[in-house]
Amino acid sequence: AFGLTLSWALLPFPTSAQVIQPRLTADGKALILLEEIREPPEQRQPMITLEFSPELGIRHIRVAGKGIVPPAAVSLQCGAATWPIARSEVRLMPEQTHAFFAVEKAVADAVLARPSCRLILVGVQIPIPRDLLQAVWAAPPPPGAAPPPSPR
Repeated sequence: AFGLTLSWALLPFPTSAQVIQPRLTADGKALILLEEIREPPEQRQPMITLEFSPELGIRHIRVAGKGIVPPAAVSLQCGAATWPIARSEVRLMPEQTHAFFAVEKAVADAVLARPSCRLILVGVQIPIPRDLLQAVWAAPPPPGAAPPPSPR
């Protein structure tokens, strides 16, 4: 049984990613593209989120899951344009492995400007909902800027 577990851990997740309804986290700071699925084993997939770290001022993609082998890179693709993004950090937690992919501002801005983009991870294409991405990755107003007028 150990050999089976080992080979299964080497498979990042199935090639047909289970599409969930992409959604923002409760605090609105991250866009969840995929939920982690651990069981049944043949449907395993990591959680994939697009996030913004205000303290670091960087946008990143997080791939997290129990026993995943973090990919060395992911790609953002909009039409004919593709931007490979190398893994910038891995955090091994007791229950989950977290891989982070820092997205340069120029790439994030380009993705925000395109009508249709997707994340490509080990050959799986995951559509990125533009309106939700805008909520997470759009440039925050500079400190001290007046808040936008509230619609009446």
